[in-house]
Amino acid sequence: MLTQEKSKTHENYWPSTEGSKIAVCMSGGVDSSSSAYIVAKKGYKAVGLTGWLFKGSNRCCDSGMVDAAKVSEFIGIDYVSKDLRDLFKTEIVDHFISSYG
Repeated sequence: MLTQEKSKTHENYWPSTEGSKIAVCMSGGVDSSSSAYIVAKKGYKAVGLTGWLFKGSNRCCDSGMVDAAKVSEFIGIDYVSKDLRDLFKTEIVDHFISSYG
């Protein structure tokens, strides 16, 4: 159980909100959405970020970005999504595949 003293100590890990901005990488799932909510409620200027990394027929990334955008709107923070598919393929996936060749 968390004591009152430990709880106050835990609060010391949060820097001052004055002028502080925090970017939260958001997948649209519960963990990142909760993190964004906590950061915003602590009083920080928060922004949600999602990088679109995969091409293909799998729609999980599309729906995750939609969910992240909806959560960001609901909690009142800015949201930015960036199409990183080509860059991720050339800089990460292609290098990974060629390392096996």
